[in-house]
Amino acid sequence: MITRHPHAFAATLFGAVLLLWGAGMALAFGDALLPPQARGLMVAIYPEAQSPQESLAAVRRADGNVVAELLGGRAWLVHAENEGFAGRLKQEGAIGALLRLPIALPGAGGCFFLPAPEAGTTLLN
Repeated sequence: MITRHPHAFAATLFGAVLLLWGAGMALAFGDALLPPQARGLMVAIYPEAQSPQESLAAVRRADGNVVAELLGGRAWLVHAENEGFAGRLKQEGAIGALLRLPIALPGAGGCFFLPAPEAGTTLLN
């Protein structure tokens, strides 16, 4: 008689959910990337291997200004008004530039809070 581990079904279900979640996040991340010509306020994501100092220097080389450090220097809230800022960030080593979203993670103690835009403004300004 074949005996199965009592948690085999739960482990298989967990693995399937994790796989679907990962695929969904990959698709969502790809859709959230800004086009190279974008300008304004955005979140720049940098590789984990890159130090926060290198990331900060890359933002400055792309003619941008840092508004806030996020995720311990792996992401930066940055701003530049000249066209093509997102493309320059990518050329300087960013994984990508994302639209700033009005989100807050409950329980994060404000560490990851990005304030909502003021009334009458757009998210791409």
